[in-house]
Amino acid sequence: MTKVPDKFAGTIVIEWPQPASGALHGYKLKISTEDGRPVLTVMNLAVHSAADSLVWAEMMMFADRDGNPVYDHPVYQHDGGELITGTFPFRVAEMRVAAESGTAVFAHGEQDIL
Repeated sequence: MTKVPDKFAGTIVIEWPQPASGALHGYKLKISTEDGRPVLTVMNLAVHSAADSLVWAEMMMFADRDGNPVYDHPVYQHDGGELITGTFPFRVAEMRVAAESGTAVFAHGEQDIL
């Protein structure tokens, strides 16, 4: 089992699509920071949820030249042209299923959108 890290790169929210028949594809997930900023550079996501610990995720994503996660910026490259990536641990604040169209989900409940 993977050990919970001592430090995290941040906190994320994972939104799953509405249930449908067939396999779930990763591109249908929406990942955002705790304050709602989209995380658009994730290439791989592994969620860890041991019963006796917090839920956290490892995200392989683009990184800047200093090795920090890049959330929505254009891709950075090494001088040799290789993409800069890294795998970063994030706390998972919430996992939710996307609301049906016409309805928004808020922390205090659902609300119709006019």
